Amino acid sequence: MSSFLDPYLKKLGLYFKEFLDKEPRVRAHIMVKGRVFEGSYHVYAEQQARNYGLKGWLKVRDGLSANAFLELEVEAPDPTMQNFIMDLRKGNRDSHVTLVTVEMRPVGRPPFSGFSRLL
Repeated sequence: MSSFLDPYLKKLGLYFKEFLDKEPRVRAHIMVKGRVFEGSYHVYAEQQARNYGLKGWLKVRDGLSANAFLELEVEAPDPTMQNFIMDLRKGNRDSHVTLVTVEMRPVGRPPFSGFSRLL
């Protein structure tokens, strides 16, 4: 027997299916050392994060010194995160990455809603 609620229940069911089918997200705190400021590496890292659809933030620490490093806290599905980390290790043509450290953390509640560069 059909009811007038059927279309709404179907729509609601599709919403929950889409929600449940999503891959679990992981959160990583990442530190990148090397030539990360002059070599426009920070711009490259931000572009890669946005291209992958990551959520979180990026910040250049000690930007004008030789000891500059990049700090990120990002969330993504695990396979996406692994690809992003590989790209960070490779860097762009103008950068020289000497060290990438990754600390996996629990996904925050509420999760990040977008990606931003912190000052």
